[in-house]
Amino acid sequence: MNLFEKIVYALSGRMAEPAVYGWYHIMWLVIMLVATVLIAYFFKDANDKTIKKIMFIAWITIFLFEIYKETVIAFELVDGVPTWDYDWKQFPFQFCSTPLYILPLAIFLKDGKVRDACISYLATFGLFAGAIVMILPTTVLGERIGNNIQTMYHHSTMVVIGVLLLVVNRKKLDFKFLYTAMIVFCVCLLIALALNIIMHFALPETEESFNMFYVGPYESCDLPILSAIQPHVHPIVFILIYAIGFCIVSTIVFYIAKLVLYIKAKAQNK
Repeated sequence: MNLFEKIVYALSGRMAEPAVYGWYHIMWLVIMLVATVLIAYFFKDANDKTIKKIMFIAWITIFLFEIYKETVIAFELVDGVPTWDYDWKQFPFQFCSTPLYILPLAIFLKDGKVRDACISYLATFGLFAGAIVMILPTTVLGERIGNNIQTMYHHSTMVVIGVLLLVVNRKKLDFKFLYTAMIVFCVCLLIALALNIIMHFALPETEESFNMFYVGPYESCDLPILSAIQPHVHPIVFILIYAIGFCIVSTIVFYIAKLVLYIKAKAQNK
């Protein structure tokens, strides 16, 4: 092994796969809740420059963790021989990967409709995506220590940033705020669909699946409920059901958050 491979191998330590609601999962839930409360409380009235700094720290850390993950999953020591073979299932454009691309837009774009839409997406769809995985991480935990740290940090950061952006923008939480987030989601969904179609023909010989957002017309969807619907409808109908379903769930999350903020504001004004 060369020096780089030795470093990658050293960073590929193993552990017993953490159980859902075992000590490791609960530890990260506590970390996420504490971080969410503290950041939302201390920065609820922060100016835009400060919020951008927080988002930048969040983005650069999840980006570096993603580089680590994509590197170690491609490396394997087979009978003492270093082997590199990238697993295309891990390509970083799943629903939960979108903050890697949306956060820089929310940070570096000038104030305007596009930046506002990106912020709305992170505060709604991003929050929902991170929260659902943190509540039920059945498919993200494994035996590689670094990957377990990466996935818990990534998804908990999505929750922290989502809540922070909701709190900071609490006076702007109307349907327009939610509607623009839906547009960003649909754009990401279309990009995922295009990638699925392109890679299906670009990798004809491989047995590995490539199914971003789990909407590929050539692969099976593994998501609950949707996996039962997919075999019985046309691919276009399935994508519409997928998009509408995610928009409905994110709408529910949005209005729950809005209600909580309303109740909190009323309590403080008494």
